[in-house]
Amino acid sequence: MAHQLRIIRDLHYIIDAFLYVVLPFYSALPELCVLPSPNRFFGGGFGGFGFGGGEPETPRGESIYVELEVTLRDLFLGSHVRVSRDKNVIKPAPGKRECNCRNRVVTQQLGPGMFQQYTQRECEQCDNVKYERQTDVVTVSVEPGMVDGHDITFFEEGEPLIDGEPGDLIFRIRTLPHPLFTRQGADLHMKQTISLVDALVGFKMEIEHLDGKKVELANAGVTRPGQVQRLPGQGMPVFEKEIRGDLYVQYTVAFPKDVSDAQKKQLKDIFSKAEWAHDEL
Repeated sequence: MAHQLRIIRDLHYIIDAFLYVVLPFYSALPELCVLPSPNRFFGGGFGGFGFGGGEPETPRGESIYVELEVTLRDLFLGSHVRVSRDKNVIKPAPGKRECNCRNRVVTQQLGPGMFQQYTQRECEQCDNVKYERQTDVVTVSVEPGMVDGHDITFFEEGEPLIDGEPGDLIFRIRTLPHPLFTRQGADLHMKQTISLVDALVGFKMEIEHLDGKKVELANAGVTRPGQVQRLPGQGMPVFEKEIRGDLYVQYTVAFPKDVSDAQKKQLKDIFSKAEWAHDEL
């Protein structure tokens, strides 16, 4: 019995030391040290001490996403696009306001062995501000080789937030259709129609590329419908690299609407001695 009383007395000393030494120190340093609630000691055993997770994250305003329509020529050569936008800005206003608010944990002794822990909101007094709408112009640099869906980010140019950081302004590339070329990665694809005569005897022609330069298309032999010709290095530039894709030209053949009997006879005479290719396209 005496042994049990001694254990109870020693435990009482430990609890008193915690209540009168540790807790006052803890309440004096609420920002540096986060200790377990007293309920853990009295209800769930000794759980030990822990430290906080650092400064709270600064709130941010909304990020604004804008679809920027550009031409294939813009993505081939690069361009600068001026965009007018209307946004909120923070301006001074009369009076004062609460700012830099935070929650502080306070431990209050109610009596011997009795403590209360609660959260208290603390704020500073700052000059008042307000939102105003303002129109300005942003110049967006479209670099050669950028792809559809590429994001161009203007950091902290989004919506502002009082007592926080502004969000970002993000332009997302959207490519307008081109009448001649279609893009697949760094390669360009196009279709070119030639006459039946050119398909049979060969041809040479020029097309205008996206930069205005002339590109020669030629074939000295027979060109079959659907045949594809590859022109190395005539495709799109690769973003931030000194290489280009290829240009693929698919040929379609235009046939005459009608052939006279005399022409039919001539064609039979011409092609009766020709060698024919039987492989399928």
